[in-house]
Amino acid sequence: MTAWDFRIDREHVAGQPAAEAAWRAIEGIYDELKTPYEPDSRFDSLTEGQRALYVLHWVQSEVRNGGLEQMYANSAGRFAALAPGAAKLIGAAEYAELFARANALFPTDVPEEQDARQRTLAELVARQGDEIEALEDEFFDLLDHADIYDQMGRFVFERPADFFLT
Repeated sequence: MTAWDFRIDREHVAGQPAAEAAWRAIEGIYDELKTPYEPDSRFDSLTEGQRALYVLHWVQSEVRNGGLEQMYANSAGRFAALAPGAAKLIGAAEYAELFARANALFPTDVPEEQDARQRTLAELVARQGDEIEALEDEFFDLLDHADIYDQMGRFVFERPADFFLT
């Protein structure tokens, strides 16, 4: 494995539940990249599938931990604009639509820069807090019947060239 190739041996996920396979497929990326805390050019060198899973890992983790407001306020919010496309790519259409509706609450695109995102978010929460909470409720309802991490794991096996060395 070269310094920029984060693909893994297929045996590393053999026999694992889908959610565990998803984590193992991006664990090395998670350990190495500086994002979302600061820009890291290696993010752009990831395969399309790796980028999607990495984005979804961060976004859904933040929402699970503290809701949409936390995700947008924290450094992982830099990935918010990428979340709908990432969810669509892995076949998680309901999540893609939900993330798109959440992002649409912003008056323009979701700012990638954290300070700008936090300023805009404060205004959103004051005006549209109920809508944000309703979207969070939808997110947790989705998790109950279609956990995004399971969908991420299935995607790993559907796109082996993106994740496996051999």
